[in-house]
Amino acid sequence: MAASSIKVVFVGFLIHEDDPASPAPWSGGALSSGLELSRPMVFGIDDQSNPYLTELTIVAWNGRLTATRVDIRARAFGEPVTATGMRHVTIERYLARIREWISIQSPNLYIGTRITVDDPTVESYRFATQSERAAAGVQKRRQVSREDLERVAAAYRAALASTDPRVAAAPLQHVAEVMHCSRSHAARLVGRARRIGLLGSALRGLAGEAPMEGSGRST
Repeated sequence: MAASSIKVVFVGFLIHEDDPASPAPWSGGALSSGLELSRPMVFGIDDQSNPYLTELTIVAWNGRLTATRVDIRARAFGEPVTATGMRHVTIERYLARIREWISIQSPNLYIGTRITVDDPTVESYRFATQSERAAAGVQKRRQVSREDLERVAAAYRAALASTDPRVAAAPLQHVAEVMHCSRSHAARLVGRARRIGLLGSALRGLAGEAPMEGSGRST
């Protein structure tokens, strides 16, 4: 299904977040380049390939916009929510469309720099410029570091070693979940990790890696 068939609707800002794992109620999390999201944001998703209506709560995490909460409900007079139906809920595609939407709509969405004022109860922001949003990765993917690729290699091997056969059979999906990216981008990251020697060469038609010279590793 084409990405254009996914309709993104900005529902509002989440003023009071009751999830202790989420950023403080006054902050949506820090982006790079000194920018931040002033509030967690809630987006509605209408995907015609998905039998359900979906809402995502978006914050900035590890310098990127990502989801901390997903709410799924049946459409009016639609089928009930089931595990089979939930396979059509493709979170990474929705995140990609939301990031695209934000990059177009901002600076009207409170992505900017916090301004210190005399009254501590007053919050003030300077909206980010287009170049600042681009530098922060709101409009384009940030540069991948060696540390990122080390996380990719570790996640790939952890999936292969998993006792859950579903995880072991889909290491790229596990990398995508760990790195908060699409499966296609996870494949590119794994390819880069192989090229710089963090993973062995690909096995033809199989998940895993060829033994690395001198490592004694075999998968």
